[in-house]
Amino acid sequence: MAAADAAFPPECDVLVVGGGIAGVSCAEEIRRLAPNARVLLVSASRSLVGVRSVVKVTLTIEELDVVERPLDFLEAQSEGGSGSGWVKARFGAVESIDVKARSAKLA
Repeated sequence: MAAADAAFPPECDVLVVGGGIAGVSCAEEIRRLAPNARVLLVSASRSLVGVRSVVKVTLTIEELDVVERPLDFLEAQSEGGSGSGWVKARFGAVESIDVKARSAKLA
């Protein structure tokens, strides 16, 4: 999915909206499961919130080590991985998404 703004790579395969734990985890998991995927994450914040480590406390409870990182962290982390894909993060608020046109408009 490509964003309408010229600063966004037009060759994106996946657009993730949100730089919180769910969005960052989603982008990282997509990259892990599909090494050739080109993932663009759009965050309304200039920092990303992710999980550094997970410790299983009980059968149903896990303890997460939550960290805040700069927007370029995902890009640096995805470089040199297996496959030809990438993860890029950009600052902005998504105003609308046109699925048929595979585009997103930023506010």
